[in-house]
Amino acid sequence: MKTCKTYNIVILGSITVFLIGVMGFNFINDPWALRSGGQAQWDTTNYIDVSNERVTHAYWMRRKPIDVLHIGSSRVRQMLNSGWDGYINTDVAAEIYPEMSVYSAGVSGTNIHVMRRIAEHAVELHDVQSVIMMIDFVSMNDARPDGAGWKDERYLGGRITETPIAVYSNFLSFEMAKSSWSKLNQDEKSPVDVTRKSRTRSQRETLWQQALVEFYRYDLYGCYSLSDQTAEHLDKALAVLKQNNVDVIIMTPVIHSTLLEMVEWTNNWPNYEKFLHVLTAVGAKYDVPVWHFSPYSQLTSFDVLSESHKIDSDDTNVHSFYDPGHASHALVSDALRLVKGFKTRNDTPSDFAVKLLPKTVDGELAKLAQSRLEFLKTAPDILSLMPKRQPADRCQ
Repeated sequence: MKTCKTYNIVILGSITVFLIGVMGFNFINDPWALRSGGQAQWDTTNYIDVSNERVTHAYWMRRKPIDVLHIGSSRVRQMLNSGWDGYINTDVAAEIYPEMSVYSAGVSGTNIHVMRRIAEHAVELHDVQSVIMMIDFVSMNDARPDGAGWKDERYLGGRITETPIAVYSNFLSFEMAKSSWSKLNQDEKSPVDVTRKSRTRSQRETLWQQALVEFYRYDLYGCYSLSDQTAEHLDKALAVLKQNNVDVIIMTPVIHSTLLEMVEWTNNWPNYEKFLHVLTAVGAKYDVPVWHFSPYSQLTSFDVLSESHKIDSDDTNVHSFYDPGHASHALVSDALRLVKGFKTRNDTPSDFAVKLLPKTVDGELAKLAQSRLEFLKTAPDILSLMPKRQPADRCQ
């Protein structure tokens, strides 16, 4: 009996020491930035930190009041540059939201379920006045996962609180330990190439082929499905916001023409039409305006694959793209100005954006298809590099 008791004590003690070690390891490395703040960040040359945005937003949204909330994927972060803790302090924010606290909940690769939880979390904590939901095509795909470390209770208030025990328990996570290990092993001195270099035809063809392969990932476009349950997440998000008297605007992201070409080439055009129909129908139910930004306007005609460069994130004067799915701050902040009724910094072409209504969405989709045909007549050379269609991954 004594031997058994000693054995149990040793086992329990070992487990306790192991868990304390995991917690300390995570606390020191802070890979999800619960101590140091916010989202993945870059400085002028090096990659600094990688954090689990689904957790950090739930954590940092508690720290300060939120009057205005921007919800979406990594694309929403391009709208206004946020600080490490997600809060925004820029000239553009001051212009559009004077004397308001603005928070950017940009979660890379988010889906509509996560966006709904962010909305519910925000109105539970704060007297939110205004919300911009930037909803992209992929976020409404049923196959899009919630992502690493997702727990409903984190957003609903059950775990991330201000009590000392809860604060430390946030670091007791094996998923966080994996991130800590990755952080220790990443090359933080890898330079970011910001110079403009012309790509050869061979390099452009390789990039184009890689991009198309990416589109066949099951959780992006390869196994696209927009079910009633996914639409219900959007419905419930708008319902809770409206119940709390929040002014809401839905935007589709500003994307490049080549990205929409990929939608066509992966046989997803009918799904894209359904996506816009669902956004418009649910938005109309709650009297929420839905803005669609055409990738075939003059402002989105830049050939992103012709040169290799990364635009300075602080440059608010260059209307361009980091890649086909991420526009510059200048372009996306002009989109924000437009939907908020402010004068854009540059002359905005009439085909840049349109407000969708249930009775007009089919007509606007027809115009979009016609714009594509007009675009293809003088399309950049890159489109001629489109490889043959590839079979989609099998959908489970």
